[in-house]
Amino acid sequence: MHRLPSPDHLYLTENSSVLARFNDDRSWIEYLLSRAIPTATITKSTSIRGIASGVHSDSVYKQLELAVEGVIDIQVEEVQEVTNLIRIRKMLNSPFEGRWHQLKVTGNFELMLD
Repeated sequence: MHRLPSPDHLYLTENSSVLARFNDDRSWIEYLLSRAIPTATITKSTSIRGIASGVHSDSVYKQLELAVEGVIDIQVEEVQEVTNLIRIRKMLNSPFEGRWHQLKVTGNFELMLD
């Protein structure tokens, strides 16, 4: 696949873990590390890939975390009501605050940090 540089493009993948459904961890991680992740660097674009927790082996998560520039955790808690939380766990070359923040969804589906 050949793409021109596109620094104004943002690629979102809700759940890349579904690709592992028909592949073993080794094949899946090899695809991400050799093709999917480098594409954003080559095209000078931004790519955000969702990876489900608890699905893959610990070594898979460690390899992915080492290969990317940032790791953002999203957590949904359901006690009496649904609470959406977000934090930055890793961000290369940029200062960040690693504490959890609550996400609020507005009436027009915009997200706001609480």
